[in-house]
Amino acid sequence: MKNLIFLVFLTVMFGCNTPKPKSTPTSDIVGLATPIQMGQDSTVVSIHSYVSNPELIKALIFPNDFTIRRWPDQHVVTLYHDNCTLGFLNYLKIVTVNDTYHILMLNNTIMQSDHSLDMIDFLANKSNSDAVIIRFKNSPISIFAVWENQLLAMQTLTETDKELELNLPAKAKEFDLSTVRIWTVDAQGDINNVELLFNGKNAILK
Repeated sequence: MKNLIFLVFLTVMFGCNTPKPKSTPTSDIVGLATPIQMGQDSTVVSIHSYVSNPELIKALIFPNDFTIRRWPDQHVVTLYHDNCTLGFLNYLKIVTVNDTYHILMLNNTIMQSDHSLDMIDFLANKSNSDAVIIRFKNSPISIFAVWENQLLAMQTLTETDKELELNLPAKAKEFDLSTVRIWTVDAQGDINNVELLFNGKNAILK
């Protein structure tokens, strides 16, 4: 009987010490999507590379300056474009039966290089607010930011824009671990990116 009680005690103790798995967002997108690298005048995009089940897709939405040709199986598209008339950053919008996602398209044929991460500074969550403040160490002309492949910001910046507020979606509070990714480009075509981890809406500082 004493042995039985001791075994029950050990089971309870080890059960209490088992770490609880961290909650993370579920998504129709495969992981944190790699940006689409645009070709010189056309780009082939395999939707299988981005969506776990293409049958869930309701719509693929590209900027107006792209001409789209769908392949017979509907899961591969060829995009035709004039890079000189496009900005550095564009995106593919994927609408599924469950949510909406945004995949960055890098016009890398007119870009110059890939800088180190000293171009962007993460400050902190703003006091009494859900806003996250991003400070720029240089003067980017455009920014693209996503939370778990969902758009937070896609906009043109001026030389006077030294900070930007990003508002995480309300559902970010539900998860122990989620990711914000930010890309910026300056007037010379130098691109940079940074990833920020969050517990709920609180940043996890390294």
